[in-house]
Amino acid sequence: MDNDFGPTTTEPVRPAGPGRTRQAVDALRDGPIGLWLRLRGSELTDAVEEPGRARIWIKASTAVVLAAPALALTAALLGSYAHSATTIARDLAATPIGRHAGDLVAVTTHPVRLYLDQHAAVLPIHAGTLYALWQLLAAVLWLASARHGTRARAGARTGWLLLGAVTGAMVWAATPAAGQALATGEYTLLWALISIPALRGLNLRPAIHIDARPRTTP
Repeated sequence: MDNDFGPTTTEPVRPAGPGRTRQAVDALRDGPIGLWLRLRGSELTDAVEEPGRARIWIKASTAVVLAAPALALTAALLGSYAHSATTIARDLAATPIGRHAGDLVAVTTHPVRLYLDQHAAVLPIHAGTLYALWQLLAAVLWLASARHGTRARAGARTGWLLLGAVTGAMVWAATPAAGQALATGEYTLLWALISIPALRGLNLRPAIHIDARPRTTP
């Protein structure tokens, strides 16, 4: 077709042929990505032939793949057990014995929580966090004190005794004056009861060492 600027021709756009696609594939294969893929494939082949010489990433990937079903099953079982335990605890708390036991525990926990609420306002930490820390610390110290054959047992027992004294002081301070003696006495009895496993075998008698070796005169 002719126009004012002279004849023009329109050529169709040719799609990239197999040769260009082949060049792109070869460039990808010979580039860094292709080299990385070939190395990983070689490592996988060596791991199949000699499992003991497998690279760490292969072992880690295999462990994750194998552990995933076990972790999922464990999580499902723990969820089921937690639900059962919650149901049992709720049913027990609804019984007269459960209510009385809850009241006995509240004689200690309620003053501790009240004391923390009253004095945590001047601290850069929430009272609920302190209360959770108090519970966690009590559980850790009790377990460490009750476990035999550990080097940290003596320190855990010392911490357990200090925690018991501090808790008793909070119970006394946060309980109304009319019930301070009764609440502190009840707490002391409960603390002594749960301290039996933690302080079992504790010997408070001083150790006396006598040198029985005969003396020699110069």
